[in-house]
Amino acid sequence: MTYLCIAKEHMSLQNKIIQEGLTFDDILLIPSYSEVLPSEVSLKTRLSDRIQLSIPLISAAMDTVTEAGLAISLARQGGLGFIHKNFDIETQTGEVDKVKRSENGMISDPITLSPDQKLYDAGELMKRYHISGLPVIDKNKNLLGILTNRDIRYQNDMSQNVVDVMTKDDLVTSNINTSGLFAGTEEAPGEEVIFQGRKFKTYQGMGSLSAMKRGSKDRYFQAEEKEAKKLVPEGIEGRVPFKGSLEEVVYQLCGGVRSGMGYCGAKDLDELYKKAKFVRVTSAGLREAHPHDVVITKSAPNYSD
Repeated sequence: MTYLCIAKEHMSLQNKIIQEGLTFDDILLIPSYSEVLPSEVSLKTRLSDRIQLSIPLISAAMDTVTEAGLAISLARQGGLGFIHKNFDIETQTGEVDKVKRSENGMISDPITLSPDQKLYDAGELMKRYHISGLPVIDKNKNLLGILTNRDIRYQNDMSQNVVDVMTKDDLVTSNINTSGLFAGTEEAPGEEVIFQGRKFKTYQGMGSLSAMKRGSKDRYFQAEEKEAKKLVPEGIEGRVPFKGSLEEVVYQLCGGVRSGMGYCGAKDLDELYKKAKFVRVTSAGLREAHPHDVVITKSAPNYSD
């Protein structure tokens, strides 16, 4: 009788499995006839009806992934960063302000310098807002010149007035419109650590105990818990290999996508969606698809064994 009950329960469970789930390593794109070169591929996509991105990459709103530095860098590559909310309101708005001021050269309340300000004032503003130059204006808001980080890089006396160092001639003004994947980049806010001679960056899931203590517990419906020992974490804390600058990571990633789209004959993402066909691969097939029976002596920037 017990056996029959187990069998009946097993059949009931089987009926609840409604479909099969696949992940990236389970499938491969099938190459097809193509007249599309990778250099001709467009990666433009829409995040919403009003927001178009040049590349289909956004960063996670995690406190070891996206703060102003990474959001600025990703925006310059054509993507978008979501700044995390494990800040107090004032700090979070300050991070957003840094991004806005860095990515838009003509805004309603631009950061400027007066000619009698000191170079150390300019240096502090550039560092704070991640910008490389500042317009210099007089009391009537007339443009007098521009001071860039190149102008002050080799200055020994930072107490000089801005007017004595700024560029005054041939001025041109213009508008500037510009989770784990990015966690190891230089711009990510995680702490850099050395382990067994290699460089890593700390990484904490927003469901980890440390992140929940800092403010993310409401995401996991535990906002009312006052004692840390009663929090039930849904994430981990660890380290990820240091990957270098975000620009280099994004370049290699987008290059791989463009290459794959070229093999499929897809000139843009809409066409890829319509044309893409996949083949299911076994675990043995996956191993064969990677380099094997050879010792890699020099790592490629887009491949790690």
